[in-house]
This record gives sequence, C-alpha cells and structure tokens, in this order.
Amino acid sequence: MAMHFENIPRGPPGPPSDFGSVATTQLASEVGSVVGRPADAFRRSITFIKDQPEMDWGIKIADPPARSKINKLTIQSVEGSVALSKLQPGDYLRTVNGKRIGPSYNAERAMDLMKECLETEEVLSIEVGNEGGNDTLVQATILKPDPDMTYEDLGMVVWYWGCLCIKSIDKQSMFKQTALKANDHIFSINDILCEEVTPEQFAQIIGTLPLEVTIVVRRKKQRWTGKFG
Repeated sequence: MAMHFENIPRGPPGPPSDFGSVATTQLASEVGSVVGRPADAFRRSITFIKDQPEMDWGIKIADPPARSKINKLTIQSVEGSVALSKLQPGDYLRTVNGKRIGPSYNAERAMDLMKECLETEEVLSIEVGNEGGNDTLVQATILKPDPDMTYEDLGMVVWYWGCLCIKSIDKQSMFKQTALKANDHIFSINDILCEEVTPEQFAQIIGTLPLEVTIVVRRKKQRWTGKFG
C-alpha cells in the first residue's frame, strides 16, 4: 500500500551531520551523553519520501565483475540525500522497499525499481549490506519530511527495559520501511551514545534533529544457530 505524505508541511534541508560537530556535541551534552565514533553496522539503510524539498538523490549501482563467484550488486557512489546516510561504496544491495535484490537483478533493473518505488509508493528505502561491519549492529537513516516533526509524529515508541529499546513502530511510520523492529536495543542516534539516555531524552533528540535521523541498534544472536532472535 502506498504511503501518503502530501499533507505534511515540507521544510528546507540541512547539511549532513559531522562526527563531533558542535551542534551534535551540544545536543549530546544536553541529554547527559557523549558523541561516539560512527558505528560500523553490517546492515544499513536510507529512507526518504518523494519530492523531498530541494533534495536530489543519487546512487550508482555496479554489476558484479564477469565470472565473479559472488553475484551481488554493489554501491559505486552516493550523492544528494543518499549521501546523508551511512551507505558507502562497496556495500552490496540487499533490498529496495523491502523487496529482496537477488541474482535476477542487474544494476539497470535495480535502478528502475528504485525509481518506480519512489514514484508509486511515494517513499524509497534502500538497504545495503556491509561485509566488514559488526554483525550485531543494524543502522537506519530516515530523512524527516519536516524539520519540526516530533518523536510522536515519527511513529516509533521507545522504552527502558534494562536498556533503551524499541517498543513498537506504527504501521505508517517511516521507520516501518527500515530494518528496525520491536525489542531492538538502541545503541546510538546520530552517533550520540544511548547507554544512559532515557526515553524522554531520546524523544528530545529526535525532535531537535532537523533532517537526518540515524539510529543504530544492537540485535542479539542465538547462541547455537548464530541467527537473530
């Protein structure tokens, strides 16, 4: 089902956040936390809506080399709104709007799917895999359609259950398009470490961030199977 955001007021985009920037460091200080090094997650994504104001999006996908044993499409370059995420050249394409990108896709067909999803569903979510990333970390970036959108507007509820966790994600939330899910342990938001951040402080951070919101979660793996629980 297509997601409709046409009634949401659109605000101007802001610059990408820098590690240790003054604004981020100040926000971390206000909630009693610190800015940590960017997490190297094994899954990461970018999600944004159609017609994000003044925001071009660009991504180049490369086909696997001829006779390659690994038949995966890889990211060649990112620009515009996609560059606000943590997607990097060398990452391999996993899904587009939840649709798995398997061996039947080449780079051209994958790009066509992205354009079609953005046009028909009015939202585009690109998820990639990072072979060298931490295999218990998942990272998701969304671009707020309006800088004034609050925690409540974004439709994800967090709570403290031994640590800061995702309690639920609304069906119409942009976060529903990402790999985040209930019970994930929140590691950081825009590199602000969440070990001692309360749900109220987390809501304050989301409301303060003007454009990109990048959440990293830690997901436990089953001891014997190595799969996520």
